[in-house]
Amino acid sequence: METGNMDSLKQLIIKYCEGKGGWVYGGQIEDMIRSEYGNKASNASRRCRELVNSGILEKSLVQIDGKGPKVVRYRAVEEKEECFHQCSGNCRRVGCNCACGEFHEVSMEQSRQDDIQENTDSMEEKLQSLNL
Repeated sequence: METGNMDSLKQLIIKYCEGKGGWVYGGQIEDMIRSEYGNKASNASRRCRELVNSGILEKSLVQIDGKGPKVVRYRAVEEKEECFHQCSGNCRRVGCNCACGEFHEVSMEQSRQDDIQENTDSMEEKLQSLNL
């Protein structure tokens, strides 16, 4: 099979998952690939695994109604914007929850530097108040 066809299969799978807007069962993807391209279901499964490995799709195994064998389902991974959040105040010591939904931890070195800076600022303020 040509590489271009493999890429187009992947693109078709990605568009299909994005179009569904949530979890899509592997069988649905296999059926769609068979009807569009006439390829075997194993070809669709292989492309889905490749997309999971590259971080484009997310995979989950579930039991339908809690019974029977687990079935695989996929969904498109949402792209996250890079966050440039800077903690302020005392939250620096433990990290904080950002508006982006991520928990940002602060390294021990950064925490130590912040403590030194706070102590320096405090000492300078005390010295200035004594000179007045």
